[in-house]
Amino acid sequence: MIDGKQLAAAWMAELERDLKAIEVSSVRLAIILVGHDPSSVLYVEKKRRLFEDVGIGVDLISGDHLNDERVVIDMIRQLNADDQVVGILVQLPLPVKWNVQAVLSTIDPSKDVDGLTPIQQGGLVMSADMPVVPATPRGILRLMFDENVDIQGSRVVIVNDSFLVGRPLAMMLLSLGATVTICNRHTIDLSTLVAGADVVVLATGVHGVIAPDCLQGVGMVVDVGINYVDGCLVGDVACEQARHYCRSITPVPGGVGPMTVVALLANFYQLLTTN
Repeated sequence: MIDGKQLAAAWMAELERDLKAIEVSSVRLAIILVGHDPSSVLYVEKKRRLFEDVGIGVDLISGDHLNDERVVIDMIRQLNADDQVVGILVQLPLPVKWNVQAVLSTIDPSKDVDGLTPIQQGGLVMSADMPVVPATPRGILRLMFDENVDIQGSRVVIVNDSFLVGRPLAMMLLSLGATVTICNRHTIDLSTLVAGADVVVLATGVHGVIAPDCLQGVGMVVDVGINYVDGCLVGDVACEQARHYCRSITPVPGGVGPMTVVALLANFYQLLTTN
C-alpha cells in the first residue's frame, strides 16, 4: 500500500525549504468557490490551510453573489490585474449550465496555478516541459517518481480522458517515453486492456469499474476515483481486495489526494519564480 500522506509530507518539506529562500508574505493565492458543494468546500479548505501554513495569503472568494458566470469572469479579470495575486484557482465543478472553458480561459495564463487554461493545456501537448501542469497529474507523476517507477518503456493504462487528469497525464507520460493507452468508463473489455500493465490509473468516479482480480500482475494501481459507498469515501476499485493482485496501490483516502494538494503549491512556487 502506497502511503500518499508520507510522500506528500516529504515533498512539502522540500517546498518549504525552497519557499524560505524567497519573500512570500506579500503574495497571494485567489480561490473562487461557486456554490456550496460539500466536497468542494472541503478541498478548498485543505488548499487554504496548506498555503497559509507556509505564510502565503489566500483570498477565498465565495458567496451567493457568484450566481452567474459573467460575475465570475469579471472577478477573474480583476484578479488578473492585481499584482499581489500570483495564482488564480477556480474550484471545479462549476454549475452544469455554465461554460467552463469560457471561465477558465479568462484566467491570465501566467497566473493559472491549476494549469487548466487553453494555453497551458495546449502547451502541454506541444511540450511537456511546462512550469505549471494540472495538479492531479503532477501529483501522480511525482508519486511514480518517488516509488521508483521506470517510466521509460513502461505500459500505462489511464482510465480517464478528461482535461483535468487523463489527457494531461498522458502527454506528460508520453514525453517521458511511456506507452500510454487512454480509456474511459465506456471502454469495452477494459479488463483485457489493463492486463499486465505496468501502471493503471483509475479516475472514473465509478466504484467497481474494474474487478480486483483483473489487476493480476499489474505493477502499480493509482486510484484517483472519489466515490461514496454507505457514507464512506472509496476509490474506483476495492482496495483491500485489489492489493492482493497488484504489486502496489494507492488507497482512497490517503493516496493521490495529499499529493494533489502539494502539487498545487509546487505550481504556485513555479509561477512565483518564473514570472
